[in-house]
Amino acid sequence: MRRKTRAVLWAVVIILVFVAAPSIILWYLPSLAASMATSGMDVRSFITIFALIGIALAILTFLKNVIDDWSPLNLTASIAAELVDLYLFLFLIGLGDASGVGLTRKMLNVGPGASMFIDLRFFIVLYIIVMAVSAAKTSVNFYLSRKERSVSIKT
Repeated sequence: MRRKTRAVLWAVVIILVFVAAPSIILWYLPSLAASMATSGMDVRSFITIFALIGIALAILTFLKNVIDDWSPLNLTASIAAELVDLYLFLFLIGLGDASGVGLTRKMLNVGPGASMFIDLRFFIVLYIIVMAVSAAKTSVNFYLSRKERSVSIKT
């Protein structure tokens, strides 16, 4: 029972952070949306994509915490959650454009032709390495759980 309670609580927290909080902030601070829109950023689509990523993470987190470690569905949910985390990281680093893969170029309204260029590819590569190590750890845990389960079934 404790495992299912934890799964539900984590899913609710993720939905609150990724879906409810940004929508409430945007609702109460329309001036923020207007100022970000002048910089060339569509705030509504940013929050919508952010919320969809949050819903996907909540579902995957719920599955990871409810399903036993030896289940292939748990392994799939764990690796899918890592990939969704990577997309979220790319999305946030790219300021709403995940296809930039760490390169961000935004026009500023400071002066004529002023623009901002950010190159964060190093952090993307570092995150991919950490994600690969985490996926390998998940795979090893899955293998050990399957092995332990098969031994306990035989005895």
